[in-house]
Amino acid sequence: MPASITGRVQPWFTINEALSDSVTASTNIDVSNISAVAFSVDVEVTIGSLSTAFPLTAGTPLGIDSSTEKIQTDVDAFMFAMGGR
Repeated sequence: MPASITGRVQPWFTINEALSDSVTASTNIDVSNISAVAFSVDVEVTIGSLSTAFPLTAGTPLGIDSSTEKIQTDVDAFMFAMGGR
């Protein structure tokens, strides 16, 4: 899946209404059926058991690798999700 890590242009991001939802800080989010996410606010995303969070600006899509099952955010937010994994 082609993507720019800066998130400036990713026209392939389409929102799946059924997978999009509010998320709570420091709570596991099941991303086993999600191929990309974007959030309503700036977040720090923890991928699986990685010890370092990934900073993500509001509205910037982040692709989710097929090996990733869970993510967490550092703040409450609304998660826009793209299905199709």
